[in-house]
Amino acid sequence: MNVLTQSVSEALDIADQRHWTKAPPRSHTNRLRYLATRLGTSNAADRLHLSPGDVRNVGHINFTNDLRSAIDREVRRIWQFTERQQLHETLVRDNGQVIVRFRARFGFSAARGSSNDSRLRFLAPQLLPQHTAELFEARHRDASEDELRRILGDAIGAAYFFQRLGPHQTQAAVAIAKLDFVEFRY
Repeated sequence: MNVLTQSVSEALDIADQRHWTKAPPRSHTNRLRYLATRLGTSNAADRLHLSPGDVRNVGHINFTNDLRSAIDREVRRIWQFTERQQLHETLVRDNGQVIVRFRARFGFSAARGSSNDSRLRFLAPQLLPQHTAELFEARHRDASEDELRRILGDAIGAAYFFQRLGPHQTQAAVAIAKLDFVEFRY
């Protein structure tokens, strides 16, 4: 499965999907029923921009492509949550390899100067364990996309730029302006 997204949270969920030990329900009707059971009818309806009545009467719903995508995204977000937390804990504890592959417009500042060059840059650095831990912890508490991007920017600054700075320079501060796509592998 190779799904590209501009969302850090969704990219983490897609990476976790590669490690599922059991498949979620297959049909969108059954997936919607799962969401209603797991989240509650009202919460599932809010997250999918449906009425609670539509969620209760799933047989009468017109499953548009947007609705199918939203259901898939929500199932991916919560499926096997406990197992995913255990996987993340193991990766952090054992210094597991977490690689982020992305294309983005970003600026950085470091001791030798800064750049707000608007070029799209493609990078695929391995994240340092402390940033991996912070990213997973933020995802577990359902942090905002802005916070996840800030953490990812810090991780990129440490993993990519710090390795390329001189011996007396400090880590570069990276601010992601536009994320074209992001993908995690572990």
